[in-house]
Amino acid sequence: MPIATDTFIALRFIEVNGWYHGSKVVCNRPIDVLTTFPQKTLVMHRRSTVGLVLMLVLLSVPGRAQNMLGGLPIDGIRCDYGEGAALHIHANLQMYDRGRRKTVPSNIGIPIVAGCLYWLHTHSNNGMIHIESPVNQVFTLGQFFDIWQAPLSRTQADGISAARGTSLRFLVNGRVWTRDPKLIPLQNHEAIVIEAGPPFGVPAKPNWGLL
Repeated sequence: MPIATDTFIALRFIEVNGWYHGSKVVCNRPIDVLTTFPQKTLVMHRRSTVGLVLMLVLLSVPGRAQNMLGGLPIDGIRCDYGEGAALHIHANLQMYDRGRRKTVPSNIGIPIVAGCLYWLHTHSNNGMIHIESPVNQVFTLGQFFDIWQAPLSRTQADGISAARGTSLRFLVNGRVWTRDPKLIPLQNHEAIVIEAGPPFGVPAKPNWGLL
């Protein structure tokens, strides 16, 4: 089965240039079918092989996920190799689906490949959102969900969906938010709750001592 054009270009580049990370690549003929690749005569350092695999993965995933894997900016938010010092605050996100709490994953905004930190990220699965930015500005829940690669709307938030004809309930510091949830600002020690119900969950008081 023919491989995608961009993947073919990447492989062809390696074949024509003959070197990848200082290791010689020897091919008998043009690489035009992925299934024939293992039959080629290749002399390649293990690190080069890993690099090639990662490159092919990046070429095969959707654009936004590719941004996350590669540490490219998302919504104008960079992935830096150090924590920003101009703004360092924290917000808490809790999600409930018919009374059952849904875990907010750890390491959102910390790409496994790029080794950097987006200005909005999580370290553990306790719902604490870390906002550590080199610029002092107001960030939103919508930007956090974009970095998370999760949907957010009046009727859906990650894997939580409202019943037909209804909306999710959004609470900000105990008050109902009726506007677009993507516009919820991330303020210091702000408690954000997203719920689908009934039944509705009983939000816990954030433990800021966990930071």
